[in-house]
Amino acid sequence: MKNNKKLYIFIIVLLSFFLFFLYTILKPYNYNKKYKVNDFSIEEQYDKNKKEYFFYIKYNDLIYPFVIPNKYVIKRELINNIKILNINEDICILPESDKLNFYPICSSNNNLYSYNLNNSNHNFYSYKLLNEKEKEYEKINISNINNLNYLIYNYKGFYFINNDNLKNIELFKKDAYNLSLVYKKDEYVLIPDYNSEYVFSKLYLINGTNGKVKEIKTDYQISFNSVFIGDYKNKVYLIDKSEKKEYEINFKKLKIKEVDFQVLDHNKMVKTNYNKIIQDNISFIKNNIKYYNIKDNILYKTINNIDIKITDNKIYTIIDYIDNTIYYLSNGNLYMYNEINGEVLLMHNFEWNFNYKNIIFLIK
Repeated sequence: MKNNKKLYIFIIVLLSFFLFFLYTILKPYNYNKKYKVNDFSIEEQYDKNKKEYFFYIKYNDLIYPFVIPNKYVIKRELINNIKILNINEDICILPESDKLNFYPICSSNNNLYSYNLNNSNHNFYSYKLLNEKEKEYEKINISNINNLNYLIYNYKGFYFINNDNLKNIELFKKDAYNLSLVYKKDEYVLIPDYNSEYVFSKLYLINGTNGKVKEIKTDYQISFNSVFIGDYKNKVYLIDKSEKKEYEINFKKLKIKEVDFQVLDHNKMVKTNYNKIIQDNISFIKNNIKYYNIKDNILYKTINNIDIKITDNKIYTIIDYIDNTIYYLSNGNLYMYNEINGEVLLMHNFEWNFNYKNIIFLIK
């Protein structure tokens, strides 16, 4: 019995050490590793908080940056080969790895650009094509849906478009051309009653996954001279600049109440005052657009201050960023771009050449 007990204790201790060792090995770590592959100098980094790999590959005195979203891999030096494509004076490089999926980056005169801008005929890399679904609805030419739900403002309400539905959600009796006050939270879009002119006492809550609409009514007279400053949990916060008041809009209870001035600070609501909110332009609206920005109407992907040109199209505005895919408007066209599919035309509406702010809302 004593020998069996000692054996059990030994096994438990041994197993504990093994589990601790395994946890230590598998636990994600931030690291920075430099190495070479042929003529390429590589700096490899992992950010455990972002769950992303960063690679900076130097070739002919030019740095090609890559960011790869991926869970932690124990192995280091993940790039085992780099393919090169020479096209006239342009160069495209494509890292290869057993653990990660890479994409090409090209260069011309020391300027980086996305491989989708390269029009030469070769089999260096192939983007994955999306299944096109050509159709037209209310003067909107639809080329692709990309498995999303779309709420498209039409001055009296929204068109609701997804793979299965095409319908008109009518909210207003008259046209409201300037949709200055609207807020998207998760799958919902919140919009005041634009049937009114200067003040409103009702808002519409649109579910972007099914197109259903609920009303949020109040006895307050809220000015259209207002601004949404953000959301916390199931509540959205709005500042009425004309009356110098703050309102809390509860999505679940469909209620509005006036509150003391407060803002989100370190994941909790704290009290403040009207002047501080306005003068400091305080907002806790989350910007989820990573790496992409517009410079001189050109869309770039920027990694550690290194710009990669994405498209030759003149960009009006970025619509959204969902699952590592950027959505943007150009010349009445709604495009998407990611490293797997390249640039894809989703929809076209001639009206978007003139009105493109707060006009399209994407819901996953």
